Amino acid sequence: MNKILLTEVDLAARLFQFGILRHIESSEFGLYMTDLCYYAKNFDNSKNFDCLKEMVNNGVIKIIELNEPQMERSGKLYRRFYPKFLLKTVSAFVIATEGNFSLISEDELVRSVAIKDLGIPSYGKQWLVDLIINNIKDETIVANAGLLRLVI
Repeated sequence: MNKILLTEVDLAARLFQFGILRHIESSEFGLYMTDLCYYAKNFDNSKNFDCLKEMVNNGVIKIIELNEPQMERSGKLYRRFYPKFLLKTVSAFVIATEGNFSLISEDELVRSVAIKDLGIPSYGKQWLVDLIINNIKDETIVANAGLLRLVI
């Protein structure tokens, strides 16, 4: 199973809103987010936060709560990379390194640091979209994969 850690929710929210995620084999991959990323979205008053809450309530995204040692490591990484990244971003670095996750971010700097400095497999939106399309079981959606990539 591919364990995918999201730092931003907008892509997952679009997939959820379009109903794409219900057509995949859920055992193929899991979507996760740290509690700091989740609550940051709440406080950001993101238009997608209601969708994010629904995704969490439906088990589409699982929230990982950081424990005290993970928070300490996040603080150290935050100081190391300040002012490049927010605490929520470095919390994802900590969880990704400990839990064998792939990190999804639209931010090229996040992906670059994750790969080069921390050895975390990191990808952009297209990788996740391709993974999802490759795991869709509905032939009609698969036949329209090119259009789906444009929409997402």
